[in-house]
Amino acid sequence: MSKRTWRVLAITLAVALVAAACGDSDDDDEPSATTAADGTTTTGGAETTAAPETTGDTETTGEGGGAADLSDVGTVTLGLAYGVTDAGLESITELAIQAVEVAAALGEEAGLDVEVIIEDTAGDPVQAVDAANALVAQGPSCILGAARSNESTAIVPITADAQIPQISWGSTSPALTTIDDDDFFFRTLVSDAAQGDVAGNYAFDEVGATTAAVVVQNDPYGIGLGDAFTAAFTAAGGEVVDRVNIDTGATDFSAEVDNIVAANPDMIYNVLFGPEFIPFVQELAQADAASVEKLFTADAQNNVDASAGIEDLIAGVMGLRPTGVDLTAFTEFFTAEAGNEPGTFTEYSFDAAMICMAAAAAAGSNDPVAIRDALRDVTNGGTEYDFSQSVELIQAAAAGEDVDYVGAGSTLNLDDNGDVDATGAAYTVYVFNPDGTVADEGTVLEFGA
Repeated sequence: MSKRTWRVLAITLAVALVAAACGDSDDDDEPSATTAADGTTTTGGAETTAAPETTGDTETTGEGGGAADLSDVGTVTLGLAYGVTDAGLESITELAIQAVEVAAALGEEAGLDVEVIIEDTAGDPVQAVDAANALVAQGPSCILGAARSNESTAIVPITADAQIPQISWGSTSPALTTIDDDDFFFRTLVSDAAQGDVAGNYAFDEVGATTAAVVVQNDPYGIGLGDAFTAAFTAAGGEVVDRVNIDTGATDFSAEVDNIVAANPDMIYNVLFGPEFIPFVQELAQADAASVEKLFTADAQNNVDASAGIEDLIAGVMGLRPTGVDLTAFTEFFTAEAGNEPGTFTEYSFDAAMICMAAAAAAGSNDPVAIRDALRDVTNGGTEYDFSQSVELIQAAAAGEDVDYVGAGSTLNLDDNGDVDATGAAYTVYVFNPDGTVADEGTVLEFGA
């Protein structure tokens, strides 16, 4: 399948999902529409696209057990539980979907038959459950997603019960490390136990803050990151003078802002998505303009969705985000393949698709359990392949070679919990430009350094 075909597919999927989201949101009994890679759309109680047949034992070569002929693997179906209509991550999700189509095209080039199906999680755990159930009904090889930790927390029981590996490219809550998943939950980026630690030490050691207010999203992501920051900051000698957990959808922050201003912290560590961050900043600026300069943000705000309408207020505000193994090289690679540059977390979405396909090739099967069992094999030890060698990676895995995919976003050394080994995890300090975009400030921090 050509790259152009995959791009057209992505547009078709996005349009179909947006159209579904614009329907009657009060009808909880009617699932959202699903557009399959063959163009089939299903809604309501209509017959769904037949799940691809899984392959059993296949003829193998080499010691790795892969299929010598990739056509023996069967169709590898990538089921995306992505927030297409998630207002807080809209721009991120658009590029994350494009990353999957780029990876899928490379899988096709290697010799796999790849199908992509999408269900919209909309940034809502309830809708994420509907999306996961709809995907499970279509029999995917892997389910990629979700982005938000509260969505992944909600759907892990579904994917685990269905015995389909779930690979998140954005859920960083430390609580997901120990979630009851029957070993079916994985992620391609490091837990926020590392990011919070790095941010807390940076705030005390480099910024020179001795007091901080912690303002986070009231969900597993925000709470986990806030707790990790607090632990590191206080261990370094700092004091948290105020802690606020903001509910998703909240719009009035007057009481919280008044308390923060009165506490007069050196830093306001803020972990909010755009829909909550924007009005919070507006109210903070009205109460005390100088307090806006104390903001230090996280990866949740590292996108234009978090700055719309407040560009002038947050120009110069800094934050922290995870940085890929070599984002310069990945940017060049992705731009050549997709025709545009990647965005925040694009690399992690690419990696999620790639390790599913590599594991299928290594297992010689599109069976979800077989793929689950091969995920650690293709990401730990063996001959290293990076994102620019994706075709070679899949073909080598199929030939039975012991391969080690070094991801675009992380080393991808998956541990017993399905987490990426945090050793040496790197984070970049970014700054908001006057136009609301973000740029690297130049400081790169390493976990454990």
